Amino acid sequence: CSADTFVVNQTLVLRINICGENRHLRQAQTVIGYGRPTTPQYQRTHKMRMKAIIRLTIFTFIIGSGIALASCNNNNNQKQKTMKTDVPKISDFPVGEENTGFAQYFSGRSWLAPLTNNKDLNVPMFNVTFEPGCRNNWHSHSGGQILVAVGGVGYYQERGKPAVRMEVGKIIEIAPNVEHWHGAAPDNWFSHIGVTCNPQINKNTWLEPVSNDEYEQAVSEAVK
Repeated sequence: CSADTFVVNQTLVLRINICGENRHLRQAQTVIGYGRPTTPQYQRTHKMRMKAIIRLTIFTFIIGSGIALASCNNNNNQKQKTMKTDVPKISDFPVGEENTGFAQYFSGRSWLAPLTNNKDLNVPMFNVTFEPGCRNNWHSHSGGQILVAVGGVGYYQERGKPAVRMEVGKIIEIAPNVEHWHGAAPDNWFSHIGVTCNPQINKNTWLEPVSNDEYEQAVSEAVK
C-alpha cells in the first residue's frame, strides 16, 4: 500500500494504491500561478496558498495511509478466514461446521457433521474431520463407541496399547469406559464416522491432552 500526491490542471490530487488498486481518495482545487509577480501582495497570497496546500497534502496523506492500511489488513483477514475453512474433500460424507463446541478437547482443528436425526431410532452418528496432526484428548465413553474410517489416514490408541493405523474401511469397536484417543496422521487429513453406542446411558469423560511426545511415539510404533 502506498500514497502520493500530484498536480493535474491546477488540481492537487492524492492517489492511494490499496493492495494493487489505484484510488483517487480526494481532490483539492487550488489556483497555482504560472508567472511569479514580484508585488508584496502577490507574494503574501502565494505563500498563504502554498502553506494551505502543504497542510492539506500532509492531512490527506495521513488519512489516506490509514485507510490504505486498514483496507490491506481487511483483505489479509479475509484471506486468512478463507484459508481456515478450506477443508479438502476426502470422503463422500459432509464435513459440517468447525467443531468449536469441543475445541477445548482437541489439539488442532476439527469439523463435525451430524448424519442422523431420527430420535425414534436413537443411533447418533457423526462424521468427524481432523486436520493433519489434530487429535482429541484422552477420553472414555460410558456406553462405548464405534469408529469407521471414511477418508484420509488417522490413528486410534487405547491407554497402554500400541496405536492402530486407520485407513478407509477400518472399523474400531471401543468398549465402555476404555480410555483412548483418535485423530489424524501428522501429514494427512482424516475423517471417521463416530457411532454413539447405548446413547441413553452414554457420557463422555474428557481427560488430559495427548502430548506431542506421546503422539509422535504412537505414530512411529503404530500397527495396522
